[in-house]
Amino acid sequence: MKERWKPLLLKMTIPKALLGKEEERQARYRRLYGEEQWKERAEKDREHLQIGYWSIVMVFFVTLLFCALVSTEKTAVKTLLRPEPGQPDRTEILFLTGEHKGSTVTERLQFTVEPRVRTKAENLELLEQYAGTLEDLILGENASTEAITTDLYFPHSDSSGTISLRWLTDRPDLVAEDGVFYGFRAKGGEVIGITAELSLEEERLVKEFTVTAGMPETEEQKRKALETELRNYWKTWVSGTSSEEELVLLSETPEGIRISWEKRKEPPYSAVLLAFLGSLFLLWKNRYRTADKALQRERQAIHREFPCFLDELLLFLNAGLMVRSALRRMSESYLKRREQGEFSVLQERLYLLQLRSQNSNAALSAELREWALKSGLPELLRFSAVLEDHLQKGTDMAEKLETEADLLRTEEKRQMEERGKKAEVQLAFPMMLLLGGLLLITLAPMLLEF
Repeated sequence: MKERWKPLLLKMTIPKALLGKEEERQARYRRLYGEEQWKERAEKDREHLQIGYWSIVMVFFVTLLFCALVSTEKTAVKTLLRPEPGQPDRTEILFLTGEHKGSTVTERLQFTVEPRVRTKAENLELLEQYAGTLEDLILGENASTEAITTDLYFPHSDSSGTISLRWLTDRPDLVAEDGVFYGFRAKGGEVIGITAELSLEEERLVKEFTVTAGMPETEEQKRKALETELRNYWKTWVSGTSSEEELVLLSETPEGIRISWEKRKEPPYSAVLLAFLGSLFLLWKNRYRTADKALQRERQAIHREFPCFLDELLLFLNAGLMVRSALRRMSESYLKRREQGEFSVLQERLYLLQLRSQNSNAALSAELREWALKSGLPELLRFSAVLEDHLQKGTDMAEKLETEADLLRTEEKRQMEERGKKAEVQLAFPMMLLLGGLLLITLAPMLLEF
């Protein structure tokens, strides 16, 4: 396409749904090109796609215009060919021109050409041809008409739907009008007359056959014969009048079939649906439970590890190290212990905070204060406040940390005492059960003597 047409095509609007999501296209080009190139590539891709759409539209309209011009050409016709019998009508567009004494008039007409009608002889010939195929067609899965053991196939029309068929049998107790064979009732050797009435438009043809009933031989044939018997005659095995309160269900048929009747319990669909909806609701309600538990375990781990952390920090401070140096030494010591399999939530977080502070040149006290606010732990909040006060005002940090460590140990001791009391209460009921069992074992021999 010439370059002069590109600006015009690019100005024409294309629905965004056809162009695709811009974010998806940009994400793909980001993987292949640098930051400066991916935008240019994505834009060129979008422009190329837009030009392609409009090119297709232009080709479509040009083709339509060409078809319209070609359709204006006229050719003389003298005959119209009818469709074959059974085919649909065909529509022809004709231009009728009349001339008389120098005057000419042309009319555009829409003419419907109906299919050719078959003659009586043709209909009879079709009926006889199709009737000649019925003897093999009705066998179905049977090998021959000399000993049928399964259902016959009685079609109601031919493959084209033009010929209609109606079936009759002189032994409906053995072969029904739909071809079902009641093999359970057959004794073997019964000759069954079958009549097929074929019709095509106004013509009729009657075709008669004879088949001989055979006895089911294989287990599959016997099972199918019994299945047919149960499916078609079960209503005759229920006795009782409309004025009686109960209907009697036979346990054995006159032909010697032992039968049993059962009712299936209705599945508790309502209960299953309620349980399903309830499960979905519980799952939705507890959708943050895993994250909450993980956060709670982390808070508990920090609470347990904090007294030991303060003790280790006090040792370094009392040895004359500055706070930053002490924290760095503690992180280096923790990394060595971590290689040996020891893990500490508190030490891991402090190491990451120091690493981020070094990489971003941010104040360690600010990073620690932000973490303390997010965690919501009182001990972390107090420690961050003590550290920030020390760094800004130069206050003695060791003395405040010793007070904090004493406070934490006192609180931990109180919590341990509370847990111990709760454990005593929880163990009271099992102890009572054990005591009752012991009394029963002791008194049982005495009670058995009375």
